[in-house]
This record gives sequence, structure tokens and C-alpha cells, in this order.
Amino acid sequence: MDLVRHGDIGSIRIGASSSIATYVLPTVLKHFRETRPRVHVHMTTGQTEDQMEKLLAGEIHVAVTRLTQHPEVDSLHLYNDDLALVVAPDHPFAKRGRATIAEVGKEPFLFFERSSSYHSLIYSMFLRAGVVPESVMELDLMEATKYLVEAGLGVSILPEISIKRELAAGTLVQVEIKEMEQPTQREVGVHVLRGRILAPPIRDFLRLLAEEYGVANPFAK
Repeated sequence: MDLVRHGDIGSIRIGASSSIATYVLPTVLKHFRETRPRVHVHMTTGQTEDQMEKLLAGEIHVAVTRLTQHPEVDSLHLYNDDLALVVAPDHPFAKRGRATIAEVGKEPFLFFERSSSYHSLIYSMFLRAGVVPESVMELDLMEATKYLVEAGLGVSILPEISIKRELAAGTLVQVEIKEMEQPTQREVGVHVLRGRILAPPIRDFLRLLAEEYGVANPFAK
């Protein structure tokens, strides 16, 4: 019983956007496993709206997704998810290193599926500039999108955190978009149900997240 009370054993259920689960949480979960090796971690992935529904239904303890607001949820901003235009190494934009948003809109563009927050964010960016992009494909997997861009099937705008390995290997090239009104990014945060007593493993996970991004931890109490 003492092991359960102190959080040495037990479980934590985490919901996250697929990109966050893939590129953000592994480092945090590694540190968590070092401090709580006997706590079982169950993680589900999906879109922000789905994860928030699971949080409100009590199916998960924590949601790490696009920052959103709800009267029954406490939220903490962690970081801004910067997005970048990427092309294949032999694409004409790669040598130039930059392109106008009008030029990008004329390229075959690979979008995330329409229900994704990335789709609405990126499409709105084009529309604000008076550009209607040439959408040739919609995908629900970021890894698949990267491979298709590498193969020369189109260009795409992806989270910078997801393309570090490909940029280092030279299989993708990041291109600056000129004449943008504002940076392309989305806010990412962590969410818990308001007014709930948090078990020690959950508090530890939230502490590690806050430390990873250098933000004050309001869940420490």
C-alpha cells in the first residue's frame, strides 16, 4: 500500500497528438522511467479534440496537445511549435533557399488531413496572403509526408521538430517563405482536469514536462 500511496507503482495514462508523441515525449518519458521505473505508462495518440474528449471523460490523466481552453481543464503553455517549408534536395527552391508564398502556392502541396489543426493553420496562412495552394494529396502520417516530399511528389510545411534528422542527413531542405505576415506556428500545452488531486506519478510527469521547456509548474502543489 505504501508503494501505491507514494507513487512507486501504479499507472499513468497520457494522451498526445501523434507528432508530439513521436518527436517530443520520448525524452521526457525516458526521464520519467528513470524516476518511476515501476509505473506503467499507457499512451494514446490522436488529434487534439479527441484527446480532450478522453481527458474530460476520465480516460486519460494528461493530454499533451495543441494548447486549447476549456472551463473544466487547467492548461499550461509549454512551447511554440514552429513550422517550416521543406522540399526535396533537387527541388529548385532548395538551391535558392527561399520562395515567396505565391510561388509556394503554385507547387504541388502535401497537406495533413482536413480534420487536423495543422491543415487549418497552414491553409489559413495561404488564404491570408490571397493564395489558394495546389493541394495534391492529404495524409494523416507525418513520416509518410516526409518520405513523399523526399521522393519529389510535392512540398509541405512540417513542424521543425519533426525534420531535424532529415535536415542533418540532407534528405530534406528547409526553405524560407518570404512575405509572410506572421510566423507559422502553433502553441503546444499540457492539460489536466481542473480541481483534481493528482497522484505522485502524474505530478512527476508534469514537473518533468515543465522542466524540459523551462516554464513554471503550476501543478506542483
